[in-house]
Parts: sequence; structure tokens; C-alpha cells
Amino acid sequence: MKFDTKTTTLAAALLFVLSAAGSAAKDVDAGWIFNDGDAKMKCPMMCSSAGGTWDGKWKQTGTWSDSCSCNLSGGGNQPAKTKDIKAGPIWNDADADTKCPAVCTSHNATWTKNWVTTREGEMSTCECQR
Repeated sequence: MKFDTKTTTLAAALLFVLSAAGSAAKDVDAGWIFNDGDAKMKCPMMCSSAGGTWDGKWKQTGTWSDSCSCNLSGGGNQPAKTKDIKAGPIWNDADADTKCPAVCTSHNATWTKNWVTTREGEMSTCECQR
């Protein structure tokens, strides 16, 4: 079979379109991202928990949260799984902001920004998402 430049270009374009079918880029909330090194640590897990893969891009939004750009297969409609994980006592939102990200990360998950006291002065849980 003989291929000319036009046939090769058309075949390459078709392969590109087919490889992109069923995937969609989406910005996923990642909390604060301080720099590229921080993004390289946070974004792969954030995108994975959203049902996709990190495409290497992130942006600062100028608010309290930054975002990772994720390639989501099937448009990312997979429901995220959440689980409450014990964190010891959490006294307030500022304390949760310190404790919960580490608790969730230790379980290969990300914090959803939700937490609850289950036993006053003794135990709280952080809601983590995979």
C-alpha cells in the first residue's frame, strides 16, 4: 500500500480525534497551590479523585482556591467516593484547615472541606474524597 503526504496527514488527524473522543478537560478545585512543585504533588491526586489524569496545567484563581486542569474520560461523570476519617479533636475551621488535608492525604484522598465533631473534645472526622 502506498501512502502520500495527504493520506498520512489525514490518518494522523483521525487518530488524534479518536484519542480525544470521550475525554474532556475540566478544572478541579485543589485548595491553595503555592508553586509548580506543589502542583506536581497535589494535582495528580486531585485529578485522579475526579476520575481523570492531570494534564500538567494549573492556575491560580485569585480566590481561596486554585485549580488543576484534568483530562476526564467520559466527561468526568463518575461519582466521587467520600469517606469520613477519624482525625482526633478538631476545634474549629482553622484547625480543620490544618489537620484534614494531612489526614486525607495519608489515605490517598483529598479533603472535601467538610468535617464534623463526633465526640465533643475527643473526636472529629474529616470527609475525604477519592
